[in-house]
Amino acid sequence: MKRFPEKARVCFVGDSITASNIYVAHIAGYYRDNFPESAVEFYNCGISGATLKTSLAVFDEDILPFEPTHIVLMSGINDSHRHFLERPAPDRYDRMREAFELYTARLDIFAERVKKIGAELILCTPMPYDEYLVSDVRVLRGCFAAMLGYAEYVKGYAREHGYALCDYHSSLTREITLSDEPLFNPDRVHPTPLGHYHMARCFLESQGIELPFGTDIPDSVRPWHDVTLRLRNTVSTENFILRGDFSGTDEDRMRIIRDFSENPWDDSNKELFLAMARDYPENKRNQRRNTELVLQFMKNPPPKG
Repeated sequence: MKRFPEKARVCFVGDSITASNIYVAHIAGYYRDNFPESAVEFYNCGISGATLKTSLAVFDEDILPFEPTHIVLMSGINDSHRHFLERPAPDRYDRMREAFELYTARLDIFAERVKKIGAELILCTPMPYDEYLVSDVRVLRGCFAAMLGYAEYVKGYAREHGYALCDYHSSLTREITLSDEPLFNPDRVHPTPLGHYHMARCFLESQGIELPFGTDIPDSVRPWHDVTLRLRNTVSTENFILRGDFSGTDEDRMRIIRDFSENPWDDSNKELFLAMARDYPENKRNQRRNTELVLQFMKNPPPKG
């Protein structure tokens, strides 16, 4: 992978790992601090709970406004529908196979969509699932192998079609064996701050750049990071509570989420969804303004010295 060219507009697309905006902030901060003359703009289009189906559904309204020249895609963990691993055989195998076939078909569609707008696609392998983390969360046996399969497919797809590649899966799997500290939270899926640092380091090393150690989000991009989180929470709330149906108007979305706040459906993540729903009205009202703020931040060069 080459360094981003001058005035590139880079959108990172993915699930909650991307939407948390931690590893993306490390990458954006490094460019802003070390290559300010390049004027590269970074935008986060991650959505908690997203699959490739989600990213395709919101492509026009969530990605296109940033007019990307480069789109960095990491997907797979949610596409795999890993909870199917808890089902008895043979249903387990049928469901996992169906999920994988849908993923490969949607990756083709996504790649064509990126090509159609004239942007460059950079593929990233999905993160590993840490089966051996000491955690109170019940382990999904076989999930590491499943994500390895997705990672191998992405690597082969990149080779076949000539896309640049960042191999998070191999890099983080190696780091798991070397690190004295956990790289994943107890759910075995979401990285710790140290895990996010290793993701950013892996990405920049793929471009021939060495990232100094540090798990804190760079001060130079902290304002952008904070506003970006409000934007990502807006879309993530819609994804969870609208259950992937983005066809309604803003008024429709507000009504459905308000109804959920008053009469939540039973779900293991109900409290999380309720907290997101409570913040949604303000975030939604300010969505356009927050988008303008992240655009203004990235288009304004950092102060010299």
